[in-house]
Amino acid sequence: MALRNLSHMPYPVSERALMQRLSRALTREEGSPMSVKKTREGRARSSLGLFYVLNVNRNSIDPYNLDLDDLVEMAKKHKVMTEYEELVTDEDE
Repeated sequence: MALRNLSHMPYPVSERALMQRLSRALTREEGSPMSVKKTREGRARSSLGLFYVLNVNRNSIDPYNLDLDDLVEMAKKHKVMTEYEELVTDEDE
């Protein structure tokens, strides 16, 4: 029986795990607590978008109006997601 090459199989990363990884990386880089948040339904979503970054000390939001693709791009930029990892959402299951 031949073994499959596991190096080509993507490793699943949940949306929540990605948000936590980004929050930790941004906190390290900024030197103040940062938190990646998912916007609730309603008026907030229309003004903030699906995701936003909260600077806890300053109580300010920047950036905002982010989507899942933006989070993946940020994660790769901040080196908290590798090329063999793949974002999975509840919709994927």
